[in-house]
Order: sequence, then C-alpha cells, then structure tokens
Amino acid sequence: MLSFPSKWTTSSAGKTVATNLALACFPCNVAKGSDLGSVMGSPRRLVPFHHPREDRWRDHLQLRGVRIAPLTEIGEVTVRLLGLNTKDRLLERRALAASGLYPSMEALAYIRELA
Repeated sequence: MLSFPSKWTTSSAGKTVATNLALACFPCNVAKGSDLGSVMGSPRRLVPFHHPREDRWRDHLQLRGVRIAPLTEIGEVTVRLLGLNTKDRLLERRALAASGLYPSMEALAYIRELA
C-alpha cells in the first residue's frame, strides 16, 4: 500500500483542538496553505473550499472513475486549487484501483455519508 506524509492541519485562525483539525495529505496541505478558497465567478467573489465537517461531499463533488468531478463552485475551487485531478494523482488512483484499493470502503462510506 502506498503511504504519504500527512499532517493534522488547522484553519488559518483556528486553535489546535480536535474539532478544528483535519487530516490532510502532504500535496493537499501544501496546495491549500492558509487559503480559505478562491475568487471566481461573475461578479468575482470568494468561494470557499469544501468544508469536510460542514458540507456534504456528494453535494459538491462526485467520483467518476478515478476523477473527482466538481458539481458546484465550491467543488470547482476545491478540485482546482488542491489539484485533485493532476496527472500524478490520477495515475496513483489508477494504480490503487487496479490493486482493488481504490476507492476504499472508508472513502465510499464518507461519500455516501454512512460513516
């Protein structure tokens, strides 16, 4: 199984308490940095990232094979800024899928909100 560095991250103004922490892979953590979202749309406005504890994944994102498809502006900002569909990430997901490890049961439960 592949492993990657991970980090418990907090929001930019948040305290280091369990309710404010999120486990993020290294690429996502680096890509997000201290950003809260991105400016997009017409008129231009700040669109936040998908919030894993406040937003339902399936309302903003959809798993289509190994690609993560945005369904809303929140999904678009999340996919684009975190680079969720970069070549390397798609190759990794294809390799995991070929080994029967993607998507994981935990990920499917989260997407379906059974967890």
